[in-house]
Amino acid sequence: MNPCVVTKIPRTGNHRLWELDKLLTLNQVHQLFYKLLRNQGFRAHQAKQIYKYALSITKSAKRNGGRKPLLKKLSVRLDKYDAKVDLENQLVIVKLRSREFKIKTNTIETT
Repeated sequence: MNPCVVTKIPRTGNHRLWELDKLLTLNQVHQLFYKLLRNQGFRAHQAKQIYKYALSITKSAKRNGGRKPLLKKLSVRLDKYDAKVDLENQLVIVKLRSREFKIKTNTIETT
């Protein structure tokens, strides 16, 4: 997966959350980021996961007296709605940001 696909939103979210004087509630973060993320092409449950993750990182850092969080490595946790496996054609199909990525496997090993 191309990391550029995901980089802008979580970092932007963390910067915006960090600059606020007080921590926002989950509902307030939803109001702030949901439409922005949906307009970027993220599916509804992916948008929710992104802003919940940004909020948890920011809360943790602020409560522990730490510095502004810097995400060095971005990762994505796929939900059961984001991927499907086609055993007949040996494909894994992943849906992310209004696109589908097909990953073809050469061999399937069974144990």
